[in-house]
Amino acid sequence: MDSQCKYGLIARGDSQIYLRLPVSQTYQEKIWDHASGELLVKEAGGIVTDVNGKPLDFSKGRTLSANSGVIATNKKIYHQVFGAVRLVLDAKQTPKENGVAHSEEQPPQVQEEKQETEQSQEETQPSEQTTEQPQQENQPKENQSSVIQV
Repeated sequence: MDSQCKYGLIARGDSQIYLRLPVSQTYQEKIWDHASGELLVKEAGGIVTDVNGKPLDFSKGRTLSANSGVIATNKKIYHQVFGAVRLVLDAKQTPKENGVAHSEEQPPQVQEEKQETEQSQEETQPSEQTTEQPQQENQPKENQSSVIQV
């Protein structure tokens, strides 16, 4: 499936994650594989960055030479996806060798978007009222075994 179709699926909400992890230190993504798709996902409210959390930079010529890999997803799960990608990539390299953000850190662009998302969610959520209910559902009864034997 073409890259543009994958971006389209993310923008429509039919898919949640599109990853292009770096396959080597010398490979550079081509701009024509990502330019229009990045625009679609962003306009639909998603986030597209490289694996270091930097926005894709299309100003460097025919390739994304200033970027490494691609992460495209919706705002809800971007932070989880970014963290998982960083854990995997950081496990392959020591922090001194890679010189990139660690999974606990979040890129500046993403920190701002996360704050905006959290604020909008707080404004749209109704106030919650909680009542204490006994936790009987998950607790085994006295004569009921909590171990399932196969």
